[in-house]
Amino acid sequence: MKILLSSVLLTLFTSFAFGQNAVDKAPLCTNQTVEKISSRGVRLGITLQEILNLFAENNKLTAVNISYPENAGAAVITTIELDFQVTLERHQEYAKKNFGFSFASLGVKNKPNFDGISHYDLGFLDNRLAFFNVYHLKPKWENIEQFIGKLSETLSLPDAKEWNFNNRSSVNCDDYIVEAGESYQDEARYSMLVSSKIDEILRQRRKKAEDEQREKDIKAFRP
Repeated sequence: MKILLSSVLLTLFTSFAFGQNAVDKAPLCTNQTVEKISSRGVRLGITLQEILNLFAENNKLTAVNISYPENAGAAVITTIELDFQVTLERHQEYAKKNFGFSFASLGVKNKPNFDGISHYDLGFLDNRLAFFNVYHLKPKWENIEQFIGKLSETLSLPDAKEWNFNNRSSVNCDDYIVEAGESYQDEARYSMLVSSKIDEILRQRRKKAEDEQREKDIKAFRP
């Protein structure tokens, strides 16, 4: 399970940090509902079990862990095979202890539907998909602008010139954000992240839990 959850904080908070400039701007694609923004059947709002079913083969899932060793020059990907039912139950258990949130990085094996894709990062809130990041092995895009142009065309998003260009290029779509990423260390150089704005929900839940615990501790305090 450590492989499933090892990069959760890095993935969650870097994604929201890079998308913050897009959040601050007025939405550019309010008519594009989140249900239409999908990747090979992966889309926000579907259940944890539905997502795991997409990736399962013979009742098994392939978990992915990525590391960046010093002086290696490239990312190192390791995988482990997990039982479907055990993974489902562990996600549900983990979410109960983490304000409804759980995370997984899953490989796609050799499924034809996922041709050209390395793996997905998947974040769940209350057992529904709250964000996904898909890592593409092909085509070999000339640059990030060309990649964004194709995303805009196929997903009916605003033109590349309307995107906010930063470390990750992003566009604000009202209740969710679409980001395009580029990494020179990964074989899957280009990625697309689609995320609902769950950071505030998690922040409020965490604060409520902290306030309740503080109140209990104050009542039980003895000098």
